[in-house]
Amino acid sequence: MQYEEDFFLPVFLKHYLRYFKPENIFIIDHGSATNLVPSGVNRIFIPRDRPPSEKSRLQSIKSISSALLNYYDMGVYADCDELISFDGIDLFSLKEDATYVAGFEVFFDEQSRLLGLFNPNECKPLIFKKVPEWELGFHTSESEPKTLILPMAHTRYLYREISKKRMEGRKVIYQTLDQTESREGVSLHWSNGELDFHAFHEHIAAAVKENMILKSFAPMDPLQAFDIFHPENLCVGDTISIHPKGDWQIQKENFYMLSEHFPDIVN
Repeated sequence: MQYEEDFFLPVFLKHYLRYFKPENIFIIDHGSATNLVPSGVNRIFIPRDRPPSEKSRLQSIKSISSALLNYYDMGVYADCDELISFDGIDLFSLKEDATYVAGFEVFFDEQSRLLGLFNPNECKPLIFKKVPEWELGFHTSESEPKTLILPMAHTRYLYREISKKRMEGRKVIYQTLDQTESREGVSLHWSNGELDFHAFHEHIAAAVKENMILKSFAPMDPLQAFDIFHPENLCVGDTISIHPKGDWQIQKENFYMLSEHFPDIVN
């Protein structure tokens, strides 16, 4: 779902059009004043005449995804700043009902290489054969992750000035959020976006000075990202419990080289 993403939406489409035909891409547009979706790509327009609601957004995306699965074998859901690399992967070889991605907060170094800091909180079940039991933020599923084979570049911090301006806009949107959700603390991170932005870039600057150690991306053990609990005595209706191990701030030394996986961003 996007709203007035005049910068991030073209980046999003440039990336995903490497893998999918335009007629198989659906952009859910939540009330943009101008149609930013190019001809050939599907636009599902939702009016913006009520306070924004993350609960309504989640339910809408679940419903739309479920409807589309009547006509498609599988689906991929991603926000405008979430770019999944499918290079070298046959999507139809994926066996799980829901496949989790390996999420990275990405940035450019002084050599214009795309680097990523691992973020368990961005390891989401975004590729699916049936709609996952997502909760707010799309972080959960009823399926246990087997391996994290697909890297996902979270570009929210990547374009310094544009990202900062975007976060300022989200802070304004947060002030109009559905009041019940606001009282519950839903999407509170939107109000703290600038602080997170500065904390991330301060950490990156310090790591660069200390000559960070870079890893090459390879399929990752899900236990690096999640705490997974299995009920001892499985009863009808019992499910496993999957919890991300925090955000990038607890993975401060896990830097990865990602340029080869996202050539469209680097170029």
